[in-house]
Amino acid sequence: MNRRSFLHTFALAAGSATLGGLQAWGREPQMLSLGYRHQKKIPLKISLTSAETKLLRVVGRHSSSSHMFGGPVLSRARGSHPSWVNLLVDSKDFSRMKRKLFEFGVTPLSTPEMPSSFAKFVYEEQVYNVMNSTPDEFCQLNRLQARVQLVPFAHNFLLCDLQRGLAIDPCGALDSQSSSGTPEIVLVAKPRTLGESFDCVLSGRFEAKLLGLSPSQALRDFEQFVLNDSSSKSEVPRIAERVVNYIPDAIEVLGMEETKELVLCPMIRNAIKSGINVELDRVWSKLEKSKEDHPAMFIALLKEAMGVSASATGFEDDLTLYLAKNGYNMRRMDLAADAVMMTA
Repeated sequence: MNRRSFLHTFALAAGSATLGGLQAWGREPQMLSLGYRHQKKIPLKISLTSAETKLLRVVGRHSSSSHMFGGPVLSRARGSHPSWVNLLVDSKDFSRMKRKLFEFGVTPLSTPEMPSSFAKFVYEEQVYNVMNSTPDEFCQLNRLQARVQLVPFAHNFLLCDLQRGLAIDPCGALDSQSSSGTPEIVLVAKPRTLGESFDCVLSGRFEAKLLGLSPSQALRDFEQFVLNDSSSKSEVPRIAERVVNYIPDAIEVLGMEETKELVLCPMIRNAIKSGINVELDRVWSKLEKSKEDHPAMFIALLKEAMGVSASATGFEDDLTLYLAKNGYNMRRMDLAADAVMMTA
């Protein structure tokens, strides 16, 4: 998986706040109502690489604290080393900190959709997502997002003080592990709609793979319920968009076999048939026989199944127009361009 593919995938996986909707808590953990200073602290020492240590020295000159948050905390706590880090800093001059980091040698990544309190960059082949906020503000924001957006997993609430070696874990992410000893993804809240539930399924699959985690039995049961459900007419465009924009990532990250399980489930097959009148069984059968790059070929075969001509530009074909009509864009333009070559 190349860097570009990973960066695209990260928009959906592990700590993303871009996919949101109302969700239902069985019982909201009492600890979520507490500020950071009043939450129970757990000893947790995160092992840092030499590159991370150097970078945190720069951060430390411009921030009163340095915390790691989200899925990478759980992964690191169990000995894995994911390809990205979520950092929470508390800087009075975040713009100056970013300038110093650029001078230090990080490679900035464009995030026009994110607020000025957020920065994203690469250093020594590792992606860093940096949020400027006090720990108390972070906890308040997490509680708010837990009520109104898709923050379904226990590890989304993990926050570890890298200087003091102390963590807060209000939803018990560190306590759950599979029979093999692998840390589990714990589902703590269920989205209220099928489209949002499908986002949750995708996030769970990506995070399990990228963070070296196992889905809990409750998450597996939830997935089966979602993937065998039927979508309403109003939910079809959103599900179709997720298929077009994230199944290529799934092929790259999860592999063909696991992605096949998703693509050929009743919910997705029926939604794609209803939305763009394509039989996914036939598309996938052709994809498995193809020797071309599978992610791009998946897009090419979808377009072909919709009747795209060999002379289509790739930006005005039926698939792209369907997405645009419903308020969506083709996210992986690199694959769209490759797909044009394959259908030419």
